[in-house]
Amino acid sequence: MRRIVIIAACVAGIVIFGGIAALGTSSAPPMQQMVHKDIPVASLAPVVQPAPAPTIIPPAATAPVTAPSAP
Repeated sequence: MRRIVIIAACVAGIVIFGGIAALGTSSAPPMQQMVHKDIPVASLAPVVQPAPAPTIIPPAATAPVTAPSAP
């Protein structure tokens, strides 16, 4: 009986210690969140896109037109 109590106490201690360690240690510190006063006003303005450049489409090559011949 005494051995079971010691094993259960060790398991409970490991679980509690592991939970505290998992909550207390992180891979990176938390990032600073930007608040409204930190956001530059220029980033809130709409972005104006320039008009697309005109494209030149070459005329399609066509077969020479011949007048119909009379019979």
